[in-house]
Amino acid sequence: MGRKSFEIYIIIVDYGVFETISSFVDTNFGGDNFDQRVSDYFANMILKKNNKDIFKDERAMQKLIKYVEIAKKRLSFSDTTQIKIDDIFEGFNIDENLTREKFEEINSDLFNEIINKLQTTLESSGLEKADIDQVIFSGGFTQNPKIRDIVQNYLEIIPQSTQSHINQDKVTVYGLTKYGYQYFRSLFSTNLGIYPLQLGIETLGGIITPIVPYQTLFPFQKSKIFSINQDYQSTFTVKVYQGARPLARDNFYLGSFDLDGIPPAPKGIPQIEISFKMNHLGDLDVIALGKLSGVTNQIRFNKQDLEIEGYKLVKIGEERQIFQAKDQIDLENIQAKNKFESFFETMKDYFQNKSQTTQKLSVSEEEKIQVILNQTQEWIDNNPQIDKYQYELRKKEDNRKHESSEVLLVIEI
Repeated sequence: MGRKSFEIYIIIVDYGVFETISSFVDTNFGGDNFDQRVSDYFANMILKKNNKDIFKDERAMQKLIKYVEIAKKRLSFSDTTQIKIDDIFEGFNIDENLTREKFEEINSDLFNEIINKLQTTLESSGLEKADIDQVIFSGGFTQNPKIRDIVQNYLEIIPQSTQSHINQDKVTVYGLTKYGYQYFRSLFSTNLGIYPLQLGIETLGGIITPIVPYQTLFPFQKSKIFSINQDYQSTFTVKVYQGARPLARDNFYLGSFDLDGIPPAPKGIPQIEISFKMNHLGDLDVIALGKLSGVTNQIRFNKQDLEIEGYKLVKIGEERQIFQAKDQIDLENIQAKNKFESFFETMKDYFQNKSQTTQKLSVSEEEKIQVILNQTQEWIDNNPQIDKYQYELRKKEDNRKHESSEVLLVIEI
């Protein structure tokens, strides 16, 4: 169980052969649901006791949720904890105790949902409770004693049959090191049914847009729609990567191909469908299709092209956790840069093409706009690598500088 998803897999392991016989995935159920429920409880309590409506302040609610998440983690190892937040809303301070018993009471129906999901998965496997030999928990919230009790009581197994000493964020690494590289080739050839890495293509700014998520059951067919990022672009290049991180530079490049013959059109108009299809043998086809023109092209990778040595998979799993925070910051900075530049180009095209404007501009207004455009272009050229907050500061600086002008160019981030 992660923050936003809940997954159950029932796997048979027989002489190094892995077979997934049943799975359950709910991408709308996870630790965040429990955080939200407890946060709503405290917000309602404060509203009744102190007449302070935190619900109407999104920033205050997000801050409360953050502290509740910290308290939830502490309750995995303690019977009680304290939520203390200074000046959360209109000078009001929160100083409340939260017991594990109260946490379980507030979330009682969510805990019951776990039992229902376990039952559904077990029934679809055709197995009985007694057939389950071992349980491995993955995800930080599964350290919560209530979740462990639910699973153990439902399956009627002894605590020794559950793996509780494993680092929750490295269960994949645990599996790889336990069963060893000698079984890795059989993972593909014997239809394990789980592809261990993320698959996607490189998009603007070196960002990997995932099409096949990390650890997906196969065979599969997954698609996403893309478009060109330059006006009248006739060729779309597809660069294929596998890995576990959000930027192309930190993933494994597999290959590329071009989709030619895209009809001339402004950027954002042509629709290009990219599909990833993997068969039961582990062979992967990547297909590009122009939705309007019907032009298509593709590339194939066989299972040998995709295989990565066991020790490298271990390293990938570790780096995914180690660099998670840094990767998220880098990703947000690049996304902010892409958005800033895209909107700037749109505004520049709009003002430079007088035929598209609904109101005629005076010479002085045109000169003011051109000065702003030139200054913004120079700022972009001189700041190729900055964080997203500097884009926000730039926007505010432009607004202050030109707030007395009749014509303003505002770039929204």
